[in-house]
Amino acid sequence: MRSSSALPYVALGALLACSSTEKPPSPPPPVTVAAPVKESELTTLTLTEVAEQRLAIATAKVERREVARTRSYPGRVEAVPGSGAAIAAPVAGTLVAVGPLTPGKKVERGEVLLRLQPLVAGEADALARGERDVAVARSRVETAQIRADRVAALVKEGASSQRAADDAVMELAVAKADLGEATARRDRIRQTPFAADVSLPLRAPESGTVLRLASTPGQVVAAGAPLVEIARIDRVWVRAAVYAGDVDAIAREQPAAVMRLGSRDLRAAVPVAMPALADPTSATIELVYAVDNPDAALLPGQRVLASLPMRGASVGLVVPLASVLYDVHGGAWVYVATAPRTYRRRRIEIRDITGDAAVLERGPEPGAAVVTTGASELYGAEFGSR
Repeated sequence: MRSSSALPYVALGALLACSSTEKPPSPPPPVTVAAPVKESELTTLTLTEVAEQRLAIATAKVERREVARTRSYPGRVEAVPGSGAAIAAPVAGTLVAVGPLTPGKKVERGEVLLRLQPLVAGEADALARGERDVAVARSRVETAQIRADRVAALVKEGASSQRAADDAVMELAVAKADLGEATARRDRIRQTPFAADVSLPLRAPESGTVLRLASTPGQVVAAGAPLVEIARIDRVWVRAAVYAGDVDAIAREQPAAVMRLGSRDLRAAVPVAMPALADPTSATIELVYAVDNPDAALLPGQRVLASLPMRGASVGLVVPLASVLYDVHGGAWVYVATAPRTYRRRRIEIRDITGDAAVLERGPEPGAAVVTTGASELYGAEFGSR
């Protein structure tokens, strides 16, 4: 029979045995993914026949073919040398606005852009002279009034002729006119100190677009100070900064393409025959191309992307550029027709853009049908923007 004194030791052993079998709690995972979806299981869209007709869905086949090699480089837009003109102040004065004048405004040759009120040089006492002229003119009016009254009284007494009275009245009218002009001149000097009575019109020397305003209305400028810069930008130059090691691989005699940042507006660029300019600090060489710009969408100083042709050709997957969509993260996608009226979004990786086609590094297999018209509507329907 086990004694009662041994019971606490038995209970203690059982407690230690139980505690040794318990495992410590595991730490929480660093990342929790809610409702994970594989890219191969993206939403499949199935349209009704009426919806497909309403959207006018059109598709094109993915092709594997030989394409011209191109490479993109940063470019800078500038006005063609000799196509610009500048307006400078002919004399020192104060600029006066004629109408709205802002950079980007188109102007015609001979159009008045600003007016310049010349400063009265050496006339620091212009206001004092104005006050003196008013006092002199008022004194003449008073004298002429006294003379006119005296002659009128003599005419009534028969001691003077009517002609003398008429001359006195005319002299009084002239004196009053001089007083009015002197008063107006003094008031004008009070409002615009040291300003002349006339202003010079500043006209556009050539038709073009206002590029830069160096001064603003109300500002006092010195003689010869630049005021407005104008240039014709219906045709501009693009300077592409090419890494020096790539220059020999570029087909410099072939036309290139220029695209504004954030836009798909591709414009043909013709190489300009001129010596290339090297920049030793960035190890680049600037190649110059001419681009037609009738809508003035390209402005001097603007940054663009220049797609320059490379020597040789390569084989790659090609899809129409109209079929490519971009998400908020910059990822590129296309919609592939998997069955009648059924479409699935597929990720692509663009290697190059040439003309109206995108050359893919990765994408659908050759022969797959990608949506070219209605792709953005499918994208909106997939994410609930109907």
